[in-house]
Amino acid sequence: MSQSSEFTEERVLEALNTLYSPNASVNIIQEANKFLEEFQKKSEAWSISHNILSNFNYPIEARLIAAQTIRTKIVYDLYQLPDDARLNLKTSLLQLIVLNKESAKVINVQLALALANLALQFLHWNGAVQELVNALGQDSGTIPALLEFLQVLPEELSSTRRIPITDDEFKARATELLSNNAEDVMRLLISYTQSTEYNNNKVLIFKCFRSWLREINPQLIFEPAFLNLLFQALNDPYTFDAVVECICTIIRETGDVDESKDMIEALYPRVIALRPLIIQHKDDLETFRGLTLIFTEAGEAWHMLIARAPKDFRSLVEAIAECAAYDEDLDVVKYTFYFWNKLQEMITLDRYNEARNDLGDIYLQLIGILITHLRYPIANNSGDAFNGDREAEEKFKSFRHEMGDVLKDCCRVVGSTRALRVPYQIMVDALQSSGAPILWQSIEAPLFGIRSMGREIDENENEVMPLIIKLIENIPEQPKIRYTATLVIGRYTEWSLKHPDLLEPQINYVTAGFSHESSDVVSAAALALREICYDCGPLLVNYIDQLYPFYEQLKSKVGTSLSWASYYTVTKGIAFVIAAQPLGEIEKSLDRFGEPICKSLIELSNLPEDPLTQRNIANQIDLLEAFIRNIRVDVPIHTQNPVTKFALEVLPILNNIIDKHGNTRFVSEGYCKFVRSSILECRTDLLEALPAIAEKLVEMFEKTRFGCYLWITGSIIREFSMDDLGEQIVGGVWKFAERQMISFLQYLSTITDFREIPDLIDDFFLMMGDVVLAFPFRLITSSDLFIPVYEAALLGMDLYEKDPVISVLRFLIDLFGYGSRYPPTSAFRDVPDNVRALVLELAAERGGQLFNKLLLGLIHTLPRDAEPDASTLMMNILQLAGPAQGTAWVAAALDGLPQETVGVVEKNNLLEPVAAALTSGNLKRIRSLIRDFVSLYRRRNLAPRGVTESGPGSRVASTTSSGTLSSTSAGRFT
Repeated sequence: MSQSSEFTEERVLEALNTLYSPNASVNIIQEANKFLEEFQKKSEAWSISHNILSNFNYPIEARLIAAQTIRTKIVYDLYQLPDDARLNLKTSLLQLIVLNKESAKVINVQLALALANLALQFLHWNGAVQELVNALGQDSGTIPALLEFLQVLPEELSSTRRIPITDDEFKARATELLSNNAEDVMRLLISYTQSTEYNNNKVLIFKCFRSWLREINPQLIFEPAFLNLLFQALNDPYTFDAVVECICTIIRETGDVDESKDMIEALYPRVIALRPLIIQHKDDLETFRGLTLIFTEAGEAWHMLIARAPKDFRSLVEAIAECAAYDEDLDVVKYTFYFWNKLQEMITLDRYNEARNDLGDIYLQLIGILITHLRYPIANNSGDAFNGDREAEEKFKSFRHEMGDVLKDCCRVVGSTRALRVPYQIMVDALQSSGAPILWQSIEAPLFGIRSMGREIDENENEVMPLIIKLIENIPEQPKIRYTATLVIGRYTEWSLKHPDLLEPQINYVTAGFSHESSDVVSAAALALREICYDCGPLLVNYIDQLYPFYEQLKSKVGTSLSWASYYTVTKGIAFVIAAQPLGEIEKSLDRFGEPICKSLIELSNLPEDPLTQRNIANQIDLLEAFIRNIRVDVPIHTQNPVTKFALEVLPILNNIIDKHGNTRFVSEGYCKFVRSSILECRTDLLEALPAIAEKLVEMFEKTRFGCYLWITGSIIREFSMDDLGEQIVGGVWKFAERQMISFLQYLSTITDFREIPDLIDDFFLMMGDVVLAFPFRLITSSDLFIPVYEAALLGMDLYEKDPVISVLRFLIDLFGYGSRYPPTSAFRDVPDNVRALVLELAAERGGQLFNKLLLGLIHTLPRDAEPDASTLMMNILQLAGPAQGTAWVAAALDGLPQETVGVVEKNNLLEPVAAALTSGNLKRIRSLIRDFVSLYRRRNLAPRGVTESGPGSRVASTTSSGTLSSTSAGRFT
């Protein structure tokens, strides 16, 4: 390719040839794609694209991209053309449609989209629809182009946030283009169904019907002749999909059942008449999918009527159940899930008990259907049920959990005992079958169903659940069966608390799982044991002596058959049992379980530094932290928390360890987590150790520059900054925070590229969020900290990572809040005048710079998740500035944008309403205006408009059902 940047027809064609050349290198293709993207934004693209599209000697790829370019320029760059040029553009588009009527469909789709967007934005084009009908509707060659236009027009108007017109202009154009033409379009489409044009364009005709249904008078839609036309067209395989979409759209519009009684009466018999087709087309996936969509759409729209009159609508519910039983494609089954949930929400209300009773048998039947779907496929000769397709396996597992949610719906409808009896009976029948060997799938699937329903089962259920627990003790040994059965026990621990006589066999079953060869089973056993300990802790108080040797025995398996994660999970369970001990026994039990860990830590601390030793140290600290964090007890006033003594004994050990091994990040992070959990659990009981803790945190941050030491500083500030602790303590905490801030700022001044420390900046501003809420006046009046911290925040806003940017923005929101009438915390509602003056001065002097940075960030760099906070900060500083200064900030920010990227009209369309909204105090309006401006600017100037970097095999674009290009086409446009 030539290196010239001139945009000419020859250069564009050269780039296109390069793009589709099978011999071009990746770099050359990328260069060509970049050139074409830039070309599409230039004013020269209008004429060049028209010339290419008009020349049939050019390949179809080139003409397609020319059509796409015209469409995108109408969407984004119509401001480049005055009204008289827009009139010429309309004429040329019509000429191009006539010229290309025999061309590929994708070109006509792009031209139709171009016309639709031009009609929306060209405010002086009156009678556009009728004009196009007259121009294109008389020639069989251009009728498809007219139908494409009619199809996409309502769709384009439903996604107009990208179009730079005001709300009032949009409403006027919607009325002009849609409302005023709906009945005429309906009559035109019906006339086409009765003419010779029908066979050639029937799919397009029905797609047009679907697009216009929301605009057409319902009385016309529900005339028997039109409904007959629709439902008869279901018999034609060519129109089936388009008609299904039409029918579903019509049904969706009847969701307000009280307003749509007559319409539903007209639709319901026709929908139910389709029910025999379910059996007829069980081997035709596409037809079955369409029928399922119709039935489920009807069920969702009319679920309230079903609840009111279950006998009248029972046939519809049965039809949806038949669709749910489809086993050829589980994606089709998923279409029904939302319906079962919506209907369940209605019929479980007391007022609809009759419906619950009348339809309960269908939900009971559904449980059996879903359990059948839950079965894993039968493995092939290699033993792999999914033939090595891990994506298919993950999809199936995800689907099982979705079915589990539907099983919960069923349980709510039919009740615990009836729901449990279905999977229980399936297991019994499988175990009692004679002849063929028992398939593990026939046991595992109902167990999974039982597990899924666990949260909905009544804790006092006494009929079936005891039988299930006894059955679990005797089911065949198989890894997946044991895995699921173990998780069933873990799910039903609240039930087990009410049935202590059945707890011991469950514990025995779970603990036996720790010796299993499957790591999945061992993990499940750890989770189940944790849940047993958490919910049934009071029942295990007398087992504490037996738990100790079991816990020590498990420790010997760590790293071989037991992972550290599973051992940590068991540790949390042990902590729950310790917490259930009598208050006087907690300290003793905690010492007993914690002492071996402390001894291990002392031994490890004396070993030379190496990654394995440091990882072991971090793991052991995590175990201690698990005990501290999960032993939560209610302690009487003036009584020391029993955890305090243990924490105070452990802290010196950990201090010694981080002195030697604290240069390893995960060791330091484990130490900080332990300190934080100790503070949260023991609170003021740790006051005597607070100075030493603070000193160690300052020392370690200066030594390591790890953000965890700032993160834990924030926790201390939150817990020990209340006035009722006294000035000595509160003042000491401020001095501690001040030292950490100064240390961070000094370190930041030495960093050449702050983008290399995003995590540290995140931790610092998380801490600053606590500082600005706990010590706002001290921070704002500090000459050494106020401005340097603010400047550090400005740096943080230039990061690309989500978390630090959000932390910075939220800190600034709170900081500027002390300049308003509504400070961010009620504890400092009365802001001193000097404090408010300092914040207002900062806003006045630097607010314009901040606003500009925020606007540019919203356009270019800010992560999407940070946009709400950025918008809030913009509103806050604009409010502090007042109308005159705020308007000046907005104007200056707009003037700073490249002139060719935003027109004068767009600037005024933002600036004038923003000024009015600032005067009236309507910040919500300003937020909306800026959001729309940023969205338009991004689409127009930043979003790629050019072709994708497709390979030589990708030649001609395909179209989706809505007429837009697929991502695999010759071009990708947004």
